Amino acid sequence: MKILLATHWLIPHVGGVWNFMEQLKNRLEQLGHEVDLLGNSPDYKKIHIVNRGKELAKEALLPMLESKLNSQTAPGLNQHYAIRHYELERYCMELAAAYFGLQQYDIIHTQDSFSTRSLGRVKPGRTPLVSHVHGSVAREMMDHFRNNPSKGVDERSPAWRYFPALEYHAAMSSDLTIAANHWSKNILMTDCGVPDHRITVFQYGLDAAAFQAKYNAGTPLRRPPGKKVIICPARLVYVKGVHVLLDSLAVLKQMRSDWVCWIVGDGGMRGQLEEQTVRASLQHDVFFLGEHNNVPGLLAQADIFAHTCIQDNQPFSVMEAQMAGLPSVVSTAGGLPEMVTHGYTGLIAPRWGCGKYGKTAESAVGAGGLPKISWSECEGIRSRSLVHGSDGPKDAERISRCYSSEIICMKRGGAHESASIFRDERFVQPNFCQPDLKSGDSGRLCGMESDSSIAAERLQAAR
Repeated sequence: MKILLATHWLIPHVGGVWNFMEQLKNRLEQLGHEVDLLGNSPDYKKIHIVNRGKELAKEALLPMLESKLNSQTAPGLNQHYAIRHYELERYCMELAAAYFGLQQYDIIHTQDSFSTRSLGRVKPGRTPLVSHVHGSVAREMMDHFRNNPSKGVDERSPAWRYFPALEYHAAMSSDLTIAANHWSKNILMTDCGVPDHRITVFQYGLDAAAFQAKYNAGTPLRRPPGKKVIICPARLVYVKGVHVLLDSLAVLKQMRSDWVCWIVGDGGMRGQLEEQTVRASLQHDVFFLGEHNNVPGLLAQADIFAHTCIQDNQPFSVMEAQMAGLPSVVSTAGGLPEMVTHGYTGLIAPRWGCGKYGKTAESAVGAGGLPKISWSECEGIRSRSLVHGSDGPKDAERISRCYSSEIICMKRGGAHESASIFRDERFVQPNFCQPDLKSGDSGRLCGMESDSSIAAERLQAAR
């Protein structure tokens, strides 16, 4: 089969969605499929099929879109800058995908709600569409608006309602939605109103052989003598909660000093976090290592993995820590409680609770804390764990079987349901956004309308 993997987010990129797409592409090609990768360019100025060298600049599309979608012709779209920003971005992807041509693909597999909604409206009617949920844009944006009351967005605002509506329409326009855990599935059902039968759950896989090779290769960086190493691989952005980790480490420092923390990654908050480290007198205890091309090698030097995220789905970093046998100290955010067995494979502390998290970290660091788990014990944990229910190759085989079953259903079912569902007035939500253009065919604009953790960052940058 010829398969298109697509995302609204930038590719290539240092992050979980890009890693997932790369691994899936490689494995699907080993199974004999042909795979293309579509997404935003690293500067967000173009939509491109990165492995084909095809691209279309947004500056060629935006003048026409901004002219047609003005406050008179599309008042709903122009109710708030957040709605306008993401709708124009989504329309750019629609037009670029139509320009590149989607009729060549046997199946389209999207990696977020934005690309699902976009490609679902311009793809051929009989081409199956599978969507993968790697997080909750709606929840992230709600947190963003709550934490920034100056934006003037609350539960009654169109911008607040836009993101759950987007996720609902995306899920309803795909033939199957895949969630990595029950947390994601429950959000789609309770927050967005997506029916249970449209969502399936299976966890990510991890390529154990590739991980083991990097782990064995090691790193020239050496742990300080007499200290335990706490490691936190994460992008330095708000949603990853590194600022919460630093507050927690300040609490831990009051209890004991026989530890150091390695923060692996980079991002827009690095300067702010380094200043926070100095203010908390942690500059001799916390080290910012920046981007690193062999995180498994660093894990081999560490004792404890820490993840204080504010929202996350099923992070690869936790999976890698478990593969390395590290006890994981994580927050209650997102899908993390499904990944860690408290008191066995790690410890769980409340989200935002830096005091409790610090005390939990002390339990892990202390003499009676959780020991590192041997490689043979990891194999036993993987056999019982939700996280390690499949490895990378098996994961690709399972997704490939999913593709085949969808194609069979489509051939039996005839015309594609979602090709016409959004022209039905019952599915137009005027409380969210008024239809901007009438359409008689899927090639024209019609109807309404983050790694999801990038959504709020993108909105800030756009402002």
